[in-house]
Amino acid sequence: MASALPNSLFQQYFNNNDYADIIVELKHPVQDTNCPKSTEYFPMHQIIACSTSTYFKEACFNAETNPIGTKLLFFDISLEAFTIIAAWVYGFRGSSFERLFTEKSIRGVMDFFIDHDLETDIYPEMQELRTLLLKNLFKITTEAEVASATGSPRMDLRSLEDICEYCLPGDRNTIRRLVKQQIPQIKCSAGWLEALAGKSAAGFLASILLEIYQEAQIQ
Repeated sequence: MASALPNSLFQQYFNNNDYADIIVELKHPVQDTNCPKSTEYFPMHQIIACSTSTYFKEACFNAETNPIGTKLLFFDISLEAFTIIAAWVYGFRGSSFERLFTEKSIRGVMDFFIDHDLETDIYPEMQELRTLLLKNLFKITTEAEVASATGSPRMDLRSLEDICEYCLPGDRNTIRRLVKQQIPQIKCSAGWLEALAGKSAAGFLASILLEIYQEAQIQ
């Protein structure tokens, strides 16, 4: 879903209470498990959120409405992670958008997508965001491991397997391309690949790495 209005117009109202008619209540765990969840509030605007996002249009249609007509949405997600989703809905792209990315915030969004079944073609704007975040999670993890080691870009196989827990079958070509481009020297044994193939969530990763492994044996 796309709007004909310019993104710059949307962005001036981002996280702005002026004319906000959606209040999103965000609850997420704090480090002390004996304490109640931390609560934050995020203002949004129906004319923007419902015109750029199929998901928010549906959420607002089904949401509670307070006496003054404000839609009330409730999510279990951190403020940092939800800010990424909201910024995407308000048209932020490029470097100004990617400054919001940390490994923790990206994982928070990916977990939210799984919890709310946003991994389907019903919500194309969220699918596009999910693919972008998957690529950046791969990049951030690779860069973090390069910073802690020396030599060529590398990634621990367990880290790669962990990232692929967020993947869908349709992400196969994306992950294969990222592996070959960013960690071309990756080494893995046939035994590790066989064990990985038995895990349903990461089975497609095994097939990707097996292709790369077989190519390396031929060369």
